[in-house]
Amino acid sequence: MGFKAWTLLFADGGPRPVLRAAPPFDREATRALVERLHPGRRIEEIGDGDLAAASSPEGGEVA
Repeated sequence: MGFKAWTLLFADGGPRPVLRAAPPFDREATRALVERLHPGRRIEEIGDGDLAAASSPEGGEVA
């Protein structure tokens, strides 16, 4: 059994300093991105989770 995970990051400059600074989630920007990636779909926030849970989303989920 394998384990796969990937992350899509948008940052001014390199992502390493941004991740080290642990900025708060930008939920509005995240929602806008998901809406752009899935136009016309109903978007419903399902809450926060950790990387282990988010790396294998259920069908129809974006984590």
